[in-house]
Amino acid sequence: MKHNKKQCLFLVISVFVLVTDQLYASLSLWKKPIVAMAAMSTAVIAGYQYNELRPQVKFPEIEEAFKDVKIAPNFNIPLIDHHCGWLLKEEMTNFFTKIKEFALEDKSLEGVSMHHVDKAVTYIVMDRMNRITARNVLVCKDDQSVNDYLTANQTVLERKLELNPQLKKYNAYHEASHCLVRILKPVDSIITQLSLVPQGMYGGINIVVPSCKRAVKHSVKYASCVHNQKILNTKHSIMCDLAGGIGEEILNGEKLSFEEFITSPKYKTIGSVGLVGTDIHNAAMEAKYYCMYKDFILVSNYQEELVLSEYSNSKDLHEEIYTLLEECYEEAYKLLSENKDVLDKVVALTLEQGITSGEEIYTLVGKTRPKFDFEMTGVERAQKEVVDLINWTSNRMAFYELNHSQV
Repeated sequence: MKHNKKQCLFLVISVFVLVTDQLYASLSLWKKPIVAMAAMSTAVIAGYQYNELRPQVKFPEIEEAFKDVKIAPNFNIPLIDHHCGWLLKEEMTNFFTKIKEFALEDKSLEGVSMHHVDKAVTYIVMDRMNRITARNVLVCKDDQSVNDYLTANQTVLERKLELNPQLKKYNAYHEASHCLVRILKPVDSIITQLSLVPQGMYGGINIVVPSCKRAVKHSVKYASCVHNQKILNTKHSIMCDLAGGIGEEILNGEKLSFEEFITSPKYKTIGSVGLVGTDIHNAAMEAKYYCMYKDFILVSNYQEELVLSEYSNSKDLHEEIYTLLEECYEEAYKLLSENKDVLDKVVALTLEQGITSGEEIYTLVGKTRPKFDFEMTGVERAQKEVVDLINWTSNRMAFYELNHSQV
């Protein structure tokens, strides 16, 4: 009976989608044909059926990779699969190998656990970042030259951290502040861990994973959803970007103006090893995108791609960007100052452990970790798809009505 109710729900959704599709298509508001929306209902039902499969059917590569090793009770195969979604083939093989290596190093009696998975994720993410950075500065870009360069840099970094323990504390406050703001001001992603284990050129990192996978990444609907989320989350994203440097500022007991913050050489060299400058650049790119495209409606393959307009270099745009960045800076500073006791706890635990899991961080903040899409029930997945459909349809109708009125 329980399955019948769910199937009835999916049937109702399917009928709703088909009816609205026919209704909107009949309006003929635009010269180009409207893409059928019935695929949404099919995707929902397929997702529900996928959830009912046994792990061995859904995750054959992961099952095969760990079939001969002892697995701990908390070994989360769906979450591992979620991590694998952004890995290249060679990275995935290295990922599985590192998980086993870390388990062997720990000599854990319970077997391979999510702690070892977290360490492997950190290794793979930082290895990718390091190699990209190294190839940007090296003349010889072959693997051996890159490996030698990163090994030398890690030796120097470890020596610096050994001689100056305060440097590690700056790293901790920088990365923990990113995490705290991201949890308090969510942006459709989930913190999975915070690491202060030095690797290559970096002394720390926080791992952020999208809460869901979009089925068709190259579809117009997917691009539209990404654009809408980017616009909707701009302010929170900018606050997250600026939080690292603000965390170091709070550790120093300072409160600078935004102009002083972005021009101070101190916050481009200490602790973060120059990452504050990168964070400010990322925040500026987020602000520029928002200011230029906040009124843009992306709904059709026939639209022109997003291009820089004359406004992109105007004084008005630069002033609008600066005002938005300054506003986000002040809000982020206020948020971190008001939650400094929580920030201190996250930092203390990470300094003690080296790596703090996302679950531990959410607990310290007093929040429940959001669900990944694979953790949702069939009904929850259907509800999410319906919301996406309504937003997508609303955007399309607004676009077609606007252009129809101009014909």
